[in-house]
Order: sequence, then C-alpha cells, then structure tokens
Amino acid sequence: DSYVPMPLRSLPSLLSAAGWRAMMFKTRKWMETAASYVRIVRALGAKEFTVGAFERNVAPDMYERVNLSVAKGDRTALRSLCTENAYTTLKNLFKNRTGTLEWRHDGAISARVVTMRFIQIQEINENFAQITCAMKSRQASAIVDKRGKVTSGDLTAFRDVLEYVVFERPLTKSDGR
Repeated sequence: DSYVPMPLRSLPSLLSAAGWRAMMFKTRKWMETAASYVRIVRALGAKEFTVGAFERNVAPDMYERVNLSVAKGDRTALRSLCTENAYTTLKNLFKNRTGTLEWRHDGAISARVVTMRFIQIQEINENFAQITCAMKSRQASAIVDKRGKVTSGDLTAFRDVLEYVVFERPLTKSDGR
C-alpha cells in the first residue's frame, strides 16, 4: 500500500484512460481510509480518537519526541515510542554514529492525516491502526564532535521539511505503541 498519496495536480486528464484509472485508484484509497476510520473509532471509542485531535496534538508531539530521542540516542524513550522494527533500524544507526546529532525545529509542527488503515492479523488475534500523516516543519540539524565543533550541517539554517510518517498502534493490546 502506497503511503504517499499522488497529488491531484499530478493526475493525468480524466478524459484519458490513464486519468480515469488514476482517479478510480484514488477514490478506492479514499474509501479504504473512510472504512478504516470507522473501524478505528469503533475499536478506540469516539471520545478516544478524533482526526482533529490526532493532527493537532498526538502526531506533532510524537514526531517531536521521536526526533529528539533519535538525536539524543535515547534508546529507552525510543523503545516506548517506536514499533520493534523501527526501533531495531534506529538502534543499528546508533552503532555507526560519530559525534552527537543536534536537532531543532522552528515554530509549529503541523500534521495532516493522508491515509488510515485498520489491519487484522488473524494468526496472532491482533488488530492495528496505521495512520499516515504528512508532517510539515522547519528543521535544522548538525553533527557535533566531542569538542563541540559542528562537523556537518548547520543549526542556524532552518529548512522547510515535508515527511510522511506512519503512526501505528495495536488496538487489542494494552501497550499502545
């Protein structure tokens, strides 16, 4: 399943066969997101999950906490914030790190939900919610050596960043990562 949706302006003309197929594909993905939203709300409860609250509070907070934990190399925090696969990937990145990563953001971090999926895994009797968000922020990063000298990057040069991040949560377990 593609996490990054095709922008409408990139679609071919609806008068062409390719444009018609692309619009049908986009419509099917929208319907899958709508159906997943209903199932996620049923699993969590309407008071527990709303898209607006997720975009305003949960996604930006988690995004910032994960980035700060990666920068610090805080494995304990990452273990509680990430899935096992993501944690393993990040842990392997820490092994080859030279210097310290400094990460900052300037202003608000905005999130927009682009897709939702409700996933059932019968073999382990588990349900998951996966919510993909477009995260926009202004960021600066640098690698700093042991003497405090910046060896790569620039902490004063903030850049506009657009990232697509998948947030995942088990819906039938109590650990809720």
